[in-house]
Amino acid sequence: MPDPTFQANTPESASQDKLELAFREAPTAFLTVPTKGEQTLTISPNTATYDAYAEGTDDAWQFAVKTGASGTLTVRTAAPATNAVVNKMLATSYKLGSAGNVLFKYTRKDGMVFQGELVLGHGNPVSAARGIAEYTFAGTTTGPVTPVLPTVPTP
Repeated sequence: MPDPTFQANTPESASQDKLELAFREAPTAFLTVPTKGEQTLTISPNTATYDAYAEGTDDAWQFAVKTGASGTLTVRTAAPATNAVVNKMLATSYKLGSAGNVLFKYTRKDGMVFQGELVLGHGNPVSAARGIAEYTFAGTTTGPVTPVLPTVPTP
């Protein structure tokens, strides 16, 4: 019978990207999520359309402005629910309201970092031959996604 105790160490991630999450109980303590394969962060701009009128005429036109960005993050863990970080993700994904939100820091292998707040969706088990070996999660950002560009060396 498998040992139900939590893994003390996070397994080495199989991905070159890095995902870290901070949970409501300790919002400054980012925990590294063991991942398998590449994560996907898709960001789309939020826009608003406004009417503009020319003074002294009946002419009008519309213009659009970017008001922010929203995104979707998908990740596949490289560990089962007995891993402490994956277990915390599963528990948080079933909470209601803002209790199901986490802070995320997503670092791509090219050095670009994205951070923001994420509504963590329910974890979906991925079955292996001997049981559930990992989970997939998808989440939606709740506010601005802040990019931090890598520094470019000057020639």
